[in-house]
Amino acid sequence: MCDTDALLEWLDLVDADYAHERLEDLADGATLLRVMHDLDPEGFPSPDVRFGGAGFCPPSDYTIRLLEGLEALLRGRGEGADEQVCSRMLQEARAGESLEPSRLTKLVLIATIENDLPRRKHYIEKMLSLSYAGQEAVRGIVERFQTGSGLESPNTGKSPAGSSTRPMLREPGFSPPSRSPSLMEATPKLLP
Repeated sequence: MCDTDALLEWLDLVDADYAHERLEDLADGATLLRVMHDLDPEGFPSPDVRFGGAGFCPPSDYTIRLLEGLEALLRGRGEGADEQVCSRMLQEARAGESLEPSRLTKLVLIATIENDLPRRKHYIEKMLSLSYAGQEAVRGIVERFQTGSGLESPNTGKSPAGSSTRPMLREPGFSPPSRSPSLMEATPKLLP
């Protein structure tokens, strides 16, 4: 399964009230902001608040507010790769450049599992509901991101050659087996 199909399958699970047919439909940031608001209501405004309501965020600011929240959420985690990617994307958004929805969606996916928030478990459980191919693709996205390969990796859903021996999803005590595990096999180490 390619990354795009896996991301759409994941979004259908975590944002079930909406249909997600193309990543390009996420370019305005509303769906991804809704996902992050669910994960961290204090750190991300809801795109569903009507004009004049408390916490209202104008649609033109969705992507910028999403990236500002992601930058704050990911600050100080790991080696700073998360922060650097997010800061670069935030600069691009503030400059009025359009962001590739695939990169933005991958960053949100990473943020839903790379955090210490109470709803993290919910998002990991949703990943376990993915098809096996979807789990493998998501695992590849996470590995590429953690190894510094970035969000622009090819849409193969496979791990790059010579992948890192860093622990999957940065959990202490996880030692990668000689073969690549499915997300299902690796996840018991993720859940408390």
